Amino acid sequence: MTDADIWRAALGELSVMLSGPSYGLVRECQIVGREDGTVVVEAPGSSLCWLEGRLRPVIERVLVGVSDGAVRRVEFVQSVGQTEAVASSWPTDSVPWSLETFLPWLPVLGPVLWSVILLLRMAANDDGVVVMTAPTLARLVGVSARTVARALARSEADGFILGREVSRRREKGRWVAGKTVWRVSLEDPPR
Repeated sequence: MTDADIWRAALGELSVMLSGPSYGLVRECQIVGREDGTVVVEAPGSSLCWLEGRLRPVIERVLVGVSDGAVRRVEFVQSVGQTEAVASSWPTDSVPWSLETFLPWLPVLGPVLWSVILLLRMAANDDGVVVMTAPTLARLVGVSARTVARALARSEADGFILGREVSRRREKGRWVAGKTVWRVSLEDPPR
């Protein structure tokens, strides 16, 4: 089987195993190499942490199955050209934090909470205020709103998320959530 055939077969199985957003991330990937039972999968930079942290075991298991054992391991790499694009668009002097100082928090926070905080920090104004609905935040991170809520409920979020206020409005006789005003710390808490 060629790499393209293996990936097509894996996508077929993964489409019934994964949620829509997770499958969407996997669908954007492709096999770019294979050597000694290790497959190298190219992924967009925005989904690399999620694929590494959450989906690797599932993807490996499926690839082993569809390749009849020819694949034993998966390595994810960032799409060519993505590294430069991310680096050139990254804020440099507009915020008092950087990716290099925030990256060590990934094992502590986990991929979902880390991504939520990173996204909120990138969208925050100079005072650390962001106006964004929870479903929009979840969609941008690539997970469900429930997953974001569970991540934000963790005690590790306390030093980063300083508060939030949800506006509510009456619609068709019911109260519905409107915009959420998030206050995020632009500085890392002490470890």
